[in-house]
This record gives sequence, structure tokens and C-alpha cells, in this order.
Amino acid sequence: MSGESRTRVNGWSIAGRTVAITGGSAGIGKAAALALAAMSAKIVIVGRDHDKHQSVLGLIAAAGGKASLVEADLSDLSQVARAGHILRDLDPPLTVLINNAGVAGIRGVTVDGFELAFGVNHLAHFLLTRLVLTSMVANGPARVLSVSSEAHRAFRPTDWGRVTGSTRSMTGIPEYRRSKAANVAFTVELSRRFAGHGVAAVAIHPGVIATGI
Repeated sequence: MSGESRTRVNGWSIAGRTVAITGGSAGIGKAAALALAAMSAKIVIVGRDHDKHQSVLGLIAAAGGKASLVEADLSDLSQVARAGHILRDLDPPLTVLINNAGVAGIRGVTVDGFELAFGVNHLAHFLLTRLVLTSMVANGPARVLSVSSEAHRAFRPTDWGRVTGSTRSMTGIPEYRRSKAANVAFTVELSRRFAGHGVAAVAIHPGVIATGI
């Protein structure tokens, strides 16, 4: 494989681009951060666990890559907003956003009063994406990739009012499905509105793999 081919994804050069990834301390986010850094992308990880993320940054640095951390708890929209403002002003500018972080099978409520899975998996990424879109359009071509799940197919949109307050189910799985359906709906609309402005939006099902989630 040539040096040039090792810096391209589906024919799109990633070398020298700034890539932001939420939840890069383990699983899909960590794997993506390491792989893209090896392809000469500049990585910015957004996450709350300082020590775990520093470990990943160390691995990237040891391999000769470039990476930094923007600390933010995605269950707190004020912290998400702060992170969005930082990403919006990056130099070189952000051109790839990977909305990866998520929770599943746990119960709770966010700082802002939203059901935990909906707040972390969808609302945090919705806000983060909206805050950086203007910059991404100005510095495109750009891409927004959201890690969803085939679980969204089992969601039945019967009660969107349940997105506030603590998780109601015992397993948290119905709420997870709803959050993943929201990821997909947001991606479809984002693609419709911004494809003509140089921003490609995609949602993926990563497959049934062993991650911390």
C-alpha cells in the first residue's frame, strides 16, 4: 500500500485534516482515533474521563501523531456548548466530526433533566454538530459521521414526551433505541439541508462488536 493510499478513506484524503471524536477513551472511538491519527489526521477527542483519554493521547503521540483533548461531560449541555465553541475555533479548522460517545442499558437523567440515553446519545451530539456547522461549511468539504445502531429499527415513535425525566424502563434499552432513531433522523435531515453546502452526513451501524457499552 502506498503512502498516499494510507491517508485516504474511500478516495477522500484525511491527511492534515482536523477530526473531532466524542468518546475516544475506549471501543470504537479509541480505535477510530488511533487509526485516523496513523493516517496523518490531527485528532481532537471530546470526553469526560481525563485519565483514560490521556492514555489514548499518549499512544497517538508515541506513534508520531497529533492529538488533544477537550474535556466535556455530554450529560451536561453547558459543557457540550463550551466544547462546541472550542471546536468551532480550531486551527486548522475542523472538517470531520465523529459523533461516537454513547450510553446503553443504564438508567438516569442528565443535568438538564433529559432521559440519560436521549440526552447523551442524541441531544449532546445535536448541539455539538449545530455549533460547528457554520465553520465546517466555510472550510469544507466536511463530513459528520454519527454512530447509530440497527436497534433504531425496533423503535416505535409513540411517546416522544418521555425524553424528559429519568429512564422509565428497567433495562434502558427502549430508551437507547429511541436515541439511536433520533441519531438517524437527525442525520437524514442534516444531509438534506447541507449536502449542497459541502457537508456530507452519514449514520452507521458499527456491527455487533465488543465495546465497553
